[in-house]
Amino acid sequence: MKQVISLFLSAALLLGLLGACRPVPGPDPSAPPEVELSAKELAELILPYAGCEDPEVMERLNIGEDGERLNDYMEKAYVLTSWTDGAIIRATGASAFELAAIRLEDEDAAKAGEALLKDYLHQREGDFTGYAPEQADMVANGAVCRYGTWLGLFICPNPEGARAAFEAALKGEALPQQPTPAPTPEPEPELNMQSLMVDLIGFCKEEIDAVENPARG
Repeated sequence: MKQVISLFLSAALLLGLLGACRPVPGPDPSAPPEVELSAKELAELILPYAGCEDPEVMERLNIGEDGERLNDYMEKAYVLTSWTDGAIIRATGASAFELAAIRLEDEDAAKAGEALLKDYLHQREGDFTGYAPEQADMVANGAVCRYGTWLGLFICPNPEGARAAFEAALKGEALPQQPTPAPTPEPEPELNMQSLMVDLIGFCKEEIDAVENPARG
């Protein structure tokens, strides 16, 4: 009887040790980490990578400063309703340049929003086709990116650079090296036409005299 009790105790102890050795479940490694960036900060971070020639002239729509206009643009242009934070940097007039960083309520809303932004991209291309082919090509080469609950829209000269910066910022990684701006060509020296004509006349004085006074030749 004592042997039976000892076997039961040993088995219980062994089961307890096995249970203690089980790995503790952790967070899903495939889930994107949460970031503490606002949409406005994220949009401004990716702007230098987008190939924008003059950031100062861009129109900016942010949730804190232009909430009503931003909300109208989200609903009427992007057809998005389940967003919690957003920022748009865009050109006005005949340029199609447009960046957007948008945070959705959850990943299901982000997946649906990704499809809506792709529809917007196709529609925007049609807006420029026919009268501004270079702008239409920029839209055609644009990109939509989804990372967790975030969406990015990149209609710009360098959509891949903007996308890489967008994803790196959300992953908490170091941002890519910023592209080196093209060197500004030196301005050509201005010509003083009056001085040039005086010099030219002096250089050709003999030929001019020979034409005016052929008898002297």
